[in-house]
Amino acid sequence: MTTWSVTEVTEVKVLYRIPAAEPYGACWSEVDTAMRAAIDRYRADYGLPMTIIPDDAVRFHARDDEIIIEFTRVKQVDHR
Repeated sequence: MTTWSVTEVTEVKVLYRIPAAEPYGACWSEVDTAMRAAIDRYRADYGLPMTIIPDDAVRFHARDDEIIIEFTRVKQVDHR
């Protein structure tokens, strides 16, 4: 009788990049549409309803020439 099992976990970082080079930076509309797209994708990937998203689900990173909106998608498969 087998007393062990295998779980395979895959993490994928999903990045939305918004150009934000100086001297003008990024337009609010670009940040807004990318943020909405990232949140919609997060909800779809995790099967969440439109009203629910964890507070720490999506992260923003300011870089020299861009703003990055990021989330991590996790897939777990149990092998028996």
